[in-house]
Amino acid sequence: MEADFFSITRTQNEVSIVCPESVIPADLMCERGWRALEVEGPLDFSLVGVLAAITKPLAEAGVSIFAISTYDTDYVLVKENVLNTAVAALRGAGHEVQRGQSTGVIIRSADAGDEPFLWEMLYEAVHWSSEETATKPPPEELLSEPGLRHYLEGWGRENDFAVVARDVEEGERVGAAWYRLFPASDPGYGFVDATTPDIAIAVSPKRRGTGIGGALLHALKDAARLDGFNAISLSVQKSNLAATKLYERESFVRLRDDGDAWTMKADLSTGPTTNRPQSTEERCR
Repeated sequence: MEADFFSITRTQNEVSIVCPESVIPADLMCERGWRALEVEGPLDFSLVGVLAAITKPLAEAGVSIFAISTYDTDYVLVKENVLNTAVAALRGAGHEVQRGQSTGVIIRSADAGDEPFLWEMLYEAVHWSSEETATKPPPEELLSEPGLRHYLEGWGRENDFAVVARDVEEGERVGAAWYRLFPASDPGYGFVDATTPDIAIAVSPKRRGTGIGGALLHALKDAARLDGFNAISLSVQKSNLAATKLYERESFVRLRDDGDAWTMKADLSTGPTTNRPQSTEERCR
């Protein structure tokens, strides 16, 4: 059988075959619509609780699973229609998840130690254009502005959530995205209402245009949906055409003209994100 992944199990009562749908005849009875999460291995046989650490947050999120263990590692299969929920739940439990191989990064939920990096990314979010490099003000000057500081000041309050992108090979952080709720009395630039998180997103200058922004945005949308939010919003400079196109591909619509910027909103109540990677397997650790 020519396939990247397949498993054959024989017991006294049955023969079970797991393989990609593309190699299954259309008229063959089978259970379709699964996606595989591969636990990064190899795993030592003396390790305890590996599957439990993965299945517990999935169970709490209401995601049923089908597990397969091999000599080197474990695979957890979930239904495709709850894949985004599963990935968000795993990240929320502290696992890193790499969706596909194209970006070369693993996305994880941020922890307290990432706050200084979030401030760095807030600075980059404002100065996104490579043409502005020579005219950038010092970070301490720019980030002293109240309209920017409130995106991170006092980080860790209820409903604050962030994800960080880590380069697989070099291990360094290369991007981040986060959301926070603002009151009408102190709105963010992309403010819609007090129940819609306003997001910020940035990628390190040398890694822009490589798909990392899209991966971060996917993770943030998944997390917001899992947290029960029906929409998220943002503000984007009209001159930032690449970012605007990315947001439009991700179902953001222009809600308000703010002069030199658009306020955009994405509805999360219509189901999972549609532009997910097409690879059979995801990777988690």
